[in-house]
Amino acid sequence: MRQPTIQPVNLLLAGIGFLLLWEWILPLEDVSNTANTRYFFMFALACFLLAFTKLHWTVTGFIKWVLVLFLLKELFPIRHTTGWVEWFTQFFTTVLENILLTAQGQWASLDNVFRTLLFFILLWLLSYLLQYWILVRRKMFLFFFATLIYVTVLDTFSPYDATNAIVRIVVIGFTGIGILVYERLREKEGVSIPWTFRQKWLIALSVMIGGSALLGWLAPKAEPQWPDPVPFLQAYGDSDGMFGGEGTIQKIGYSENDERLGGPFSLDDTVVFTTETETPHYWRIETKDVYTGKGWVTSQEETFRRIEENESPVDLYENVDEMDLEVREARLDLNEGSGFRFLPYPAGVQSITFPGEFQVYGQINEATERFDTFTRGEKPLITSGGAYTYIEPEFKISNLEFSKSVEDAPPNIVESYTQLPENLPDRVSELAAELTANEDNWYRKARAIEDYLTGVDFVYDRENVAIPQDDEDYVDQFLFETRRGYCDNFSTSMVVMLRTLDIPARWVKGYTQGEPQEVGVEVDRYEVTQNNAHSWVEVYLPEAGWVPFEPTKGFTQDQFSIDYELDTNDVETQDDKEEPEENVAPPTPEQPDQPELENTNNESANQLSFLNKVNTFLKDNWLLLSLGGLVLITTSALIYRTRGKWYPHYVVWRQQHRHGSDAFANQYMLLLSQLNRYGLPKPSGQTLRRYAKDVDYTLSTHAMCNLTETYEELVYRGTVDEADWQKLKENWELLMKRTTG
Repeated sequence: MRQPTIQPVNLLLAGIGFLLLWEWILPLEDVSNTANTRYFFMFALACFLLAFTKLHWTVTGFIKWVLVLFLLKELFPIRHTTGWVEWFTQFFTTVLENILLTAQGQWASLDNVFRTLLFFILLWLLSYLLQYWILVRRKMFLFFFATLIYVTVLDTFSPYDATNAIVRIVVIGFTGIGILVYERLREKEGVSIPWTFRQKWLIALSVMIGGSALLGWLAPKAEPQWPDPVPFLQAYGDSDGMFGGEGTIQKIGYSENDERLGGPFSLDDTVVFTTETETPHYWRIETKDVYTGKGWVTSQEETFRRIEENESPVDLYENVDEMDLEVREARLDLNEGSGFRFLPYPAGVQSITFPGEFQVYGQINEATERFDTFTRGEKPLITSGGAYTYIEPEFKISNLEFSKSVEDAPPNIVESYTQLPENLPDRVSELAAELTANEDNWYRKARAIEDYLTGVDFVYDRENVAIPQDDEDYVDQFLFETRRGYCDNFSTSMVVMLRTLDIPARWVKGYTQGEPQEVGVEVDRYEVTQNNAHSWVEVYLPEAGWVPFEPTKGFTQDQFSIDYELDTNDVETQDDKEEPEENVAPPTPEQPDQPELENTNNESANQLSFLNKVNTFLKDNWLLLSLGGLVLITTSALIYRTRGKWYPHYVVWRQQHRHGSDAFANQYMLLLSQLNRYGLPKPSGQTLRRYAKDVDYTLSTHAMCNLTETYEELVYRGTVDEADWQKLKENWELLMKRTTG
């Protein structure tokens, strides 16, 4: 693009183009997670101003890159950096890593720094194109029209209010178009017109456009001729299930009505309660036993049983005396402003106590196992300060795998928790039978269905979630049509598939552990909001009780552990496998034949000539060699220092074609080594399960617990199921890549 001349009309046109571009940036804070738009404003303004300088394009390009780096450093200051050099080193490494992710198609994993860099480059290109079209081609209608469409769409389908923006765009756009039409005619005729005459024409144009806009603003408006599409879309996506309501997209949260599940929901950050607990766990509220094909209801008549202080409201586990019990303590404070009327409790709750001034008693709804709190006057109470004791049992694997037929369970349990609607599609039961064909007990069958639902075929989504029509089944639609949903879809599907196999299972509602606020040595503090409302599955295993399962993709609960009853003397340790041989003499090299004397003299002369050539070369090129050595050392140091970034990707690449039990064991050991380099070493004496919990908590994943559980099964069973290999590979690659941060 040729450089525009510094004339008042060109400056005015450039300003109009900049204002239109700014109308694209302005809504970003309302419709996206973009913040600090003033930095983008500064960069776009600099791009327009640099176009009027007499500097070469290479100089202006260098200035823009420096400005981009400066603004990125202001937006994303990296901790523990002392200056530009260290920041740029880490920034360059981040860019290379994100380019690799882009090449692999992993768009969701891109870093915010790289995303912002791309946005700056986009602004750079847009400012260049605007200047070219306005200042060189003397046209702007296309961009003006696109800007109008952009803001009107945002005004219709987003929270952004574009009422004033539309007026601004119309005034700015028509002013610019009028000036450009005048300039095109003047340049076509080759007439030189004084700037004073142009000013008079510009004033007349501004009065006409401004008057028209003001008249349109003040004039009475007709009612909309077309219905607003947003309420229609919201009504189409309505959910009357866990998130309740009718006619709009509801906010997530606890609701007593689960008769119709499905549809999207919006987030709700209202705090329900805060907890202080030794270990994170789910908070249980109630269960439902009858699946209708559209949602859940309770078949039993509601009966209430009085619960005194220090008494457990429910008893979920069987054969407690045969378990290795771990007794924990927790404290829960309900938020009075949330309007929440029920008391959550851990699955293994043993007792609940309250401060003396509250004098709280409660009653349990025996049909749903929901716990209500009451004062002595029998009035509902939103209270705080509840203290719990609960257990985290360790089930023996033999107890979990004991149940194989309905004869092993009490008849009343089987009758109540294997109910299914008569019109359930056959393909649901056929899928359940296919998934569990190779398993011979209830626990393994439940694990097979759980693993299937958390696999790659399903997507966790809160927005694009369908509601079944009158002739559709909720579970059938999810399993075979959409394969996209949230916790209600996953948990209901697992319960229904288990019931087709005559395995007693029920649907459970409550909250996850919430978001950590303070992490202490013994007690951690969590904040639980309506966003943490959740549903999961409990399966009745006669020798263990109601055992929780988590089929929702991306979630995991760890409320019990498993004793595999292994003889550790039979397990060959890694150290035993890698013990080096001792007292092995190194091999003696074969002695070469003695050369003849004349050959020795000739070789000595050749070596002397070669050394002279090397010496001459070093003297003539010492400066070049020094610079090359410095570059090599610097590059090597940079590669070594950033090995934490690229080495895990290299390991993942090396292991991508390996599979099987031996490969998994080797990959698990590589992961432990990488975690140690990353700064998460396994403390001496700590179990792998406890270490996996700490790693998942630090890295905000559930992958380490999944891998560790499979590794323990490998030790117990001696093999890894090939059907689980893809899921294991995804978890392993996720952790390896997380350690590059």
